[in-house]
Amino acid sequence: MLINTDDIIDPVQIENKYAIFSTFKNDVVFHRENIDTPIFCGGIIKSISQNVYNFKINEHIGYISCKQSPDLTLSSNQIVKIPIISNEKLIAVLPYASYAMKILRHVNPSLNQRIVIVGINFFTILLERLIKLSGANVFLIDSKGISKFVLNFDKEAKNLNGASINTIIYDPLTSEVQKIITKINCNHKIDLHSISVYDKGLNDNNYIKGVKYPYSYIRWDFKRNLEYFIHLINNKKVLLDFFEVHAIEISHLDEMNQKISEFKENSIILFKLSI
Repeated sequence: MLINTDDIIDPVQIENKYAIFSTFKNDVVFHRENIDTPIFCGGIIKSISQNVYNFKINEHIGYISCKQSPDLTLSSNQIVKIPIISNEKLIAVLPYASYAMKILRHVNPSLNQRIVIVGINFFTILLERLIKLSGANVFLIDSKGISKFVLNFDKEAKNLNGASINTIIYDPLTSEVQKIITKINCNHKIDLHSISVYDKGLNDNNYIKGVKYPYSYIRWDFKRNLEYFIHLINNKKVLLDFFEVHAIEISHLDEMNQKISEFKENSIILFKLSI
């Protein structure tokens, strides 16, 4: 959502330094939102307004922006501190982490719940690790194996004292998968297509302009979700060892599109700008 930067009440002027792109088929961020250019996700603060607190000039920050420009102006609502700038995987995963944290809040898992995630890729592995922190039992199943899982779940349920599935999370890749999931008996079925990748705040003009959500009104918004995710990474509660990042240094924005065409499918590319 684009707004006039003059309307931002707590503007932070940023020099873009990092941009992420994925060539994964059915990528939950790029494919779902039809994004065909890199997403900027890290940079350095060049100046701040008097309404900005807890940030400093030249501090490294993370954010999510599709604007293709070396410079950027965002509200302090939309940026988070990146304490370890050398952690390239952390910077690269931020757009996916924001979406995964939103789903986590939506599911609201608890101890010993049984949650099934259909489809195995780097995003669902991230989601699985986040949900497991709640103490829930998480079953990550390949979409080709969902039919077999349904047939065998009665046996698995006996091992769980006759328990049933509490929540199933799926991406309806095929009509066959969709039909099988409709037959599964569980309390909640969450179609990833029904949940926007834009976290609470990123589709709200007031939030983008810098208006803060009172904690009593909403506990978890885009900024708080990403801050918590970074806390989990820094404290090694979640490891980012399940995907690889191809880091490429470039000197101007035009190089990004040129380099993208050189990568084959199933690649995560992190562009490092030395502008």
